[in-house]
Amino acid sequence: MQGNIEAYAPDGNQEEEAQSSMEDALQSSGIKMEAPRVGTPAYERLQAAAEDYMRSVLNHGRASIPPQFRPDGENYFRPRPKAQNPSEDARRERHNALCMLLRGKPRDELSTNERNQVSNFAAYLTGHDDYIDQW
Repeated sequence: MQGNIEAYAPDGNQEEEAQSSMEDALQSSGIKMEAPRVGTPAYERLQAAAEDYMRSVLNHGRASIPPQFRPDGENYFRPRPKAQNPSEDARRERHNALCMLLRGKPRDELSTNERNQVSNFAAYLTGHDDYIDQW
């Protein structure tokens, strides 16, 4: 399931299972809120935001590093500016959107624990358990 970012729902009645998965993800991550009902716009937004965030987490680090910032580049032994990583910006932007949906605040106004709970929610919901508490 590592490469799959779709919301995880075990076999059986898909609607009930999807609802249960959303509720379990909220509870397991420590977020105290009522899960939106399957099929509602709120459910669809939350599920899509979690999937987008996890997609950006999975893609993070795959961006290529410009040659001048690689160990074999000309700037290796001299101070150099930090390479801008576009995947980091995308990941934070998607995390911020998920924070707004789950907490009603941008990520920079949340405690580290609250930010981790939001990230854990996305990992639980999408079935990426190996990312839980690894933020």
